[in-house]
Amino acid sequence: MVRSGYDEIIVNCRHLHYIDADGVAPTRHIAEIFGELGGKLTLPSLDLPIDGLGEGVLPLAA
Repeated sequence: MVRSGYDEIIVNCRHLHYIDADGVAPTRHIAEIFGELGGKLTLPSLDLPIDGLGEGVLPLAA
C-alpha cells in the first residue's frame, strides 16, 4: 500500500463492540509493519475494553 502512495489506513471502529487478544495481535502486527514502511494505521472511534489486555495496549485510536 505504501508503494501505491497510501500513507494511512483508516479503519472505522464505531460499530466494533468487542475485540480480544486474538483480534488485537494481528492488527497490531499490521500497524507495526505499515509504520516501519512510513505509513500509519488509524482506528477512529475505538472506545471499548479489550479482553485479556491491559489498558493502552493498542495505542492506535484517534
